[in-house]
Amino acid sequence: FLVDTGASVTALHPRDGLRLGIPFDELAGDPVNIGGTTGNYPYYPQPAELTFADSGRGHGILVELRIAKPAEDSSHRILRIPSLMGRDALNRWRLDYDPRNNNLEFHV
Repeated sequence: FLVDTGASVTALHPRDGLRLGIPFDELAGDPVNIGGTTGNYPYYPQPAELTFADSGRGHGILVELRIAKPAEDSSHRILRIPSLMGRDALNRWRLDYDPRNNNLEFHV
């Protein structure tokens, strides 16, 4: 995930969903249009647990993950951008960013 402090929600984009084996055809419910760098695009809200490992310890958080299905137009930008971790997840931790040392740390 790309850390995006400007995004209010966490979004899984098609290239990552394909790699993870997300069954896009089974996504239920009505899509919600979300605007961003690709313009407005439909996302399917799905309950999810995101788990992060740190020195062998797992830390899980529950979010309503927004999942974007692959675009029918193979040139659509949504197919090329990384998934985004938004403030719904980020606000649960403290973030320390040190640009001089190219370091971003999350503290549970």
